[in-house]
Amino acid sequence: MNNRQFRKRKKYLIDKKFQLKYATNILAFILVAFFIFTAVFYLVGFVPLLKELKNVYTEAGLFIILKGVYKNLIVAFLFLLAATFAFAIFRSHKIAGPLFRLKGHIHQIGNGDFSARVKLRKKDELIVLADELNRLSRNISHLIEESNSIIRRMHLATDELHNKIKIKPGEHVSLVEILSRFETEIEQFREILKQYKA
Repeated sequence: MNNRQFRKRKKYLIDKKFQLKYATNILAFILVAFFIFTAVFYLVGFVPLLKELKNVYTEAGLFIILKGVYKNLIVAFLFLLAATFAFAIFRSHKIAGPLFRLKGHIHQIGNGDFSARVKLRKKDELIVLADELNRLSRNISHLIEESNSIIRRMHLATDELHNKIKIKPGEHVSLVEILSRFETEIEQFREILKQYKA
């Protein structure tokens, strides 16, 4: 992915399950708030207004006015729901995109690859978590590099010890056994570290 593609995210449904759940929760909140507002408005403002308008308009005229008000209210409410849903999807992609990348990075770490880093946009959410994961990966990578360096030094030491034992082979039988066990441990340690990439 080049830098231009990285900056412009065109796909807004990255994690459909998460984003639709997020949008649904916001819509549920809007619905509840709208019905509470409508009930309060009806009881506090509309009922007293209807009592006053009964003296001015006929019942048929009042029905036409109320029908127009309800129609406009329903249209406005449907527009509000559509706009809220679009906003929720648009806003949630700032979370879903980073979550997708973080999951991928955690998967790489789980497979022993500590060399990769998570890159997020400046305005994306969860950037602090990405920075901490990158710091963790760097620290583990550094630990693996240090361990490999220790193994190399241990290997050099065992080679040197082997060379010294070869000079007087009969005198160092127990030392050869210890050295052999030490080399086995080094190889096991090396095999463990091979599964990780620094």
